[in-house]
Amino acid sequence: SPLSILSGIRCRGSHGFVTRTGDRIIISTNREEFKKRYFETSFTLVVPRNLDVVIENSYGTVKAAGIRSCEIVNPHGEVAVTDVEGGLIVKNSYEDVDIEGIGASCRVSAKHSDVSVRSVGGEVWVEHGYGKVIVENTSADKKSNTTTNRSSDNNVAVTNVAGLPGKGFMGAGLAATSDLQFSGDGQT
Repeated sequence: SPLSILSGIRCRGSHGFVTRTGDRIIISTNREEFKKRYFETSFTLVVPRNLDVVIENSYGTVKAAGIRSCEIVNPHGEVAVTDVEGGLIVKNSYEDVDIEGIGASCRVSAKHSDVSVRSVGGEVWVEHGYGKVIVENTSADKKSNTTTNRSSDNNVAVTNVAGLPGKGFMGAGLAATSDLQFSGDGQT
């Protein structure tokens, strides 16, 4: 029952509150009560291994280990996850994501981040931009599909060149066009 689970959760940290709302247990802070907003709040939570955990955070590191399944939303904060029995969902930006030892599927959405995913027992799905992605030791089929199109038109006109005698360059123009297309898919 949620009440017995609530008694099994230990929260270590300043200004932390553990409450029950319906079938959800919510850990929060009273930061909004303080005029000074520039301070750090840290929690260390110990929960029973058989829980599905949802973590919503911002501007700080989230580390999760030894749980049944997990969803983490942490913009502007590093994410490190290990030893998850079931599935994992991570939504992050601007800080690195490091994942290892997921028993089922793993879905990561991380912009402007380096992402490392290792030892996943199910499907791995990564939505990513602006950083490195490393995926190793997965047992699921790997599929990818990428399409990139780029085209560019550039026109440059030289109307006057300061310091050069005469008017030999006046009205000269330069035009350039480039077109780069890539389409690929891979499957192993």
